[in-house]
Amino acid sequence: APVGLAEILADRPVAVFSGNISTTYGQMGTGINSGDLAHEQLLPVSSWSTAFVAASLPPKVGVCDSLYDGGPTSIWRIVADEANTQIQFQAPKGVTGPFVPRTLGKGERLRLLVPAGVSFSVTASAPIEVMQGMDCEATLSSAVPAGPWLGDLWFATLPTYDTALAVVRKLGQPVILDDARLADALFAPAGMGFEVGQIAVDTCSVAAGLCTHHLSGQFGVTMRGQDVLTSWALTVPTWRPCLDPDVATCSN
Repeated sequence: APVGLAEILADRPVAVFSGNISTTYGQMGTGINSGDLAHEQLLPVSSWSTAFVAASLPPKVGVCDSLYDGGPTSIWRIVADEANTQIQFQAPKGVTGPFVPRTLGKGERLRLLVPAGVSFSVTASAPIEVMQGMDCEATLSSAVPAGPWLGDLWFATLPTYDTALAVVRKLGQPVILDDARLADALFAPAGMGFEVGQIAVDTCSVAAGLCTHHLSGQFGVTMRGQDVLTSWALTVPTWRPCLDPDVATCSN
């Protein structure tokens, strides 16, 4: 495997985590206040896909300084599972960026820097992993596989965290948050007939301790929480049947 990459095989289910006690996503130099701790559970190759919507999770405005001269940036990394994997991109009309077709070898990785808030689509000739690093705070999350879709999701938020969702849907497909349909104006094109809505969630009060919310419709979603010191991110898996030992097969 290329330097820094390894393949892990097991005869029973295992979870694998990657971490760094002080990371700045490889950015060094002026303007960086400090490196941050990051931990991420790695996705098994069985959950990789050949089509993703790279739904941007921008950082909380005004909380921290960007690592990049051009302002808040999404740091995307793509890893291939097979040799000669052909990678294609589709960005919203009028959006420029590093969206040139590429060919990756087995275990090879590609790093893309895209302005925060810009979402796009990625397709590949073989399974790939597409991960996002959120600027300012070291936070990692998967891109959203382009189906199958979630239909019903309850999730919780914590006090002090600014919580945001990036909701993926097919063009015009209704999505309901807490019994109210998300307005079409919240969604922007992301290529391949998909749209991404960047949704701010009401701040949970300290008195409440924990707040719950409900999404329904046909959608994919990635989310993050951020305060002045820490952050977290999660892409809700649409491949959850793969985790059920009673399910014989699963697909992406």
